[in-house]
Amino acid sequence: MLRTLPGSGLVMRLSLVAGACVCITVKCSNDEFLDLEPLDVKKLQSKNLNDYLKDIILSEKVDFVLDSDKQWVHVAEVLKRCQKVSGDHQDPAQEIKTREILSNALHPGPIEKQHSITFTPMRVAVVTCKTNTTDNNNEPDDEFATDNAAANTRSQQDPNNQQSLNDGEANFEAELRQLMHRYGKSPKDVINIFSQSLHEQQQPLEHLEARKFF
Repeated sequence: MLRTLPGSGLVMRLSLVAGACVCITVKCSNDEFLDLEPLDVKKLQSKNLNDYLKDIILSEKVDFVLDSDKQWVHVAEVLKRCQKVSGDHQDPAQEIKTREILSNALHPGPIEKQHSITFTPMRVAVVTCKTNTTDNNNEPDDEFATDNAAANTRSQQDPNNQQSLNDGEANFEAELRQLMHRYGKSPKDVINIFSQSLHEQQQPLEHLEARKFF
């Protein structure tokens, strides 16, 4: 759905794979996809989800947001809804540049004396990670079509790994037979050679244990 959307868009979904977290995918105006770091729902106790959503919309310049009915809603309407829920009466289209607070803890002396502090609030809500657009398996739309894509990939890779191990064992046995035929050795001779080599490797350990005993 993001791929066919003209302009930039945002998709938000709830994941219960590794605990409860909110996953957000953003399509930029240059058709680049950004997967935001999963937002743990525990963080929503200190900051409202509407505030996170407004920060992401303003920082990434999103045009449309997908709602629960899978309908694209313009960002102006989304900001109005967030403003209505949070009770903020500020114009949602205007980004806050600076904020001023008063404090009496920056100097020694009477507490009645206050200083004005001006700062710029951070709007970085979560860390953004660029996805590999050359890999079709990581496209955002696939998450709505198949939730078990990763599990299917692992299940398809396991038989290949087992087949590689079986092929390696068959090659080893074939080469071992060729060596036995070339040097005129029987299976019993090969077993004796391995037994003698194992015995020679164990002798230094036996001498070391004997020295420790005495």
